[in-house]
Amino acid sequence: MVKLALYQIFQSIDGEFNGFKGAGQLATFIRLSGCNLRCKWCDTAYAQGHKGTTICTAAQIARKIPKRTKVTITGGEPFVQRDGVEELVHRLLDKDCKISIETNGSLAIPLSLFADNCFFVRMIVDYKLPSSGMEQNMYPSGKPFINLRPFDVVKFVIADYSEYEYAKKIVHKMQTSCWESQRSPTIVFSPAITDQYHYIGWPANLAKSMIADQVPGIQYSLQIHKVLWPYATKER
Repeated sequence: MVKLALYQIFQSIDGEFNGFKGAGQLATFIRLSGCNLRCKWCDTAYAQGHKGTTICTAAQIARKIPKRTKVTITGGEPFVQRDGVEELVHRLLDKDCKISIETNGSLAIPLSLFADNCFFVRMIVDYKLPSSGMEQNMYPSGKPFINLRPFDVVKFVIADYSEYEYAKKIVHKMQTSCWESQRSPTIVFSPAITDQYHYIGWPANLAKSMIADQVPGIQYSLQIHKVLWPYATKER
C-alpha cells in the first residue's frame, strides 16, 4: 500500500489561478511534504523536508475530505510522491471533488491524470525563471509541459523587468514547440514578492508593462492570500 508524507490539511482560498473559477475560490488544501527543488524565493520552505510530516495512505487522506469539495494538492512538490498522488486523485474523484495540483515544472505528470475521466483535475505548473535559481530543471519543449490542456495553467513568477522580457520569449518558444494554438494552456505572469507587507513597486509595474505591451493570451495574477494575511508565516 502506497504511503504519502502529509504536512497538513487546511481550509483557505485559492489565492491564485486554479484552473476552475479562478483565484478566490474556497478550497481544502492538502499540503504534502518533500520537494526536489530549492527555489530562492520559496514561501513554503518548511514543507521542503519531512519535519512535521504525518505518514498516511491515500485512503486515510481522502476520508478527511468531504464530498464535492474543491481540493488543492500542493507541497512541497506533490509528484515526488507520484504513485501516492495518483491514487489520492482517483479517490477524490470518486467523491466528486474538483482538484487542482500545484507542481514545480521539473517532474513529469502521470499520463493517467490527463485521461478523460480526469476532466475535473487541473494542473498548475510553474516555469522556474533565473531568479528562482532552479531554471536548469525546466524542460520547456517537453515534460511536464507537453500534455497540458487549455484549462491547465502555466505560471511564471517574475522578479523584474528583464525577467519579464525573458518570460515572454519562453512563452513564445512553448507556443511554437509545445502546443497547438487551440490547445495552449492558460498562461499566467505573477510578480515575485520580496516584501509582502507592501504591494507597491514591482507588482504594479509588472501589471503596467503587460498593459502597455498588450501581451496576447497572458493573464496577470497576484497572490490574494498574501494581501489578506501579510504577516502569516505558514498556512493562510
